[in-house]
Amino acid sequence: MKIILCIVLLLIALVSAANYLFFEQTLRFVAEQAGSRHNMQIRFTKAEGDIFKGNLAFQGLAIAKPGLELSVETVRLNISPVSLLSTPLINALTLQNIKGSITQQEALSNTTTSQPAPAEVVHTKRNWIAHNILIENADITVTKGDKVNALKLQSLKAETLRSDYVITDILFRSDLAGWFNGSGFRVAGGASPVMNIQQIPMNMLDPDFTSGTMDVQAISEVKADAPIIMHYDIALQSVTLALPGVSNAVAAKLLTLLQQKVNATQNFHFQFTLEASERDLAGVDNNGKPMIIKITMDNMKKKMLESNKPDLKEKAMDTLEKLKGLFHKN
Repeated sequence: MKIILCIVLLLIALVSAANYLFFEQTLRFVAEQAGSRHNMQIRFTKAEGDIFKGNLAFQGLAIAKPGLELSVETVRLNISPVSLLSTPLINALTLQNIKGSITQQEALSNTTTSQPAPAEVVHTKRNWIAHNILIENADITVTKGDKVNALKLQSLKAETLRSDYVITDILFRSDLAGWFNGSGFRVAGGASPVMNIQQIPMNMLDPDFTSGTMDVQAISEVKADAPIIMHYDIALQSVTLALPGVSNAVAAKLLTLLQQKVNATQNFHFQFTLEASERDLAGVDNNGKPMIIKITMDNMKKKMLESNKPDLKEKAMDTLEKLKGLFHKN
């Protein structure tokens, strides 16, 4: 019993020394170990805080790994130390003045032959919850092949972000403002969240569109344990469409009608309501695109086909319902 007590007292002494005497050195060691495990480098200029209280603050935080370079001038967070044993709980997080670049690899052609990738450690995804999030002044570029996208975030304020529902928590429960490739966007959370996007290029949202831009306003109804209802008001300018060929004759006819209508009209203004579960809206497809974009664009195409065509509406909508999910399939 005395031996156990001595060990406990020794551990307390070591942790206290790490916390009060060697705090910054301890964090540098932890960052080095974590970086090594995840094939990245983690550095910072200065750190302070209290491990026992879960308070941490960093100046000049820099993270680098293949395909990612990120720097954050100021980081402040409070984390529940006990939660690290299960689901990490961040009580508060502030990130200010972020600069970064992300490089994405283009998919290899199906005809390309390559050697199998070497075996590597697979890290299981770990869920987390964060409260009281504030992100200010972020400037991120994303490069894929010859395409470069620029995200400028003025601010993001969120009461809660959950690892499995980050997309919906941001779009429906947060306050967000910024620009993507020069197109302004703004989200105002609350009981009836409002999302506004201006002049966003259509081919960024859906590769079937070869030109044109979209202005969108969505007012949503978000209730606990209920589907999310989104009321869209959309204006399209100078849009053109090039749909892929399909083998089904009826589908091909409808897609041809849609393509002809879009390319002849080019400018549209319409409203529609979309209802979906939060789980569906929070997911991503096989290419990493948020499902909320795919679901919205598919429904928008149906609306474009029926607009100003009352004689075609019933037949088109009935057939398209049977062919749900056909878009983007060859």
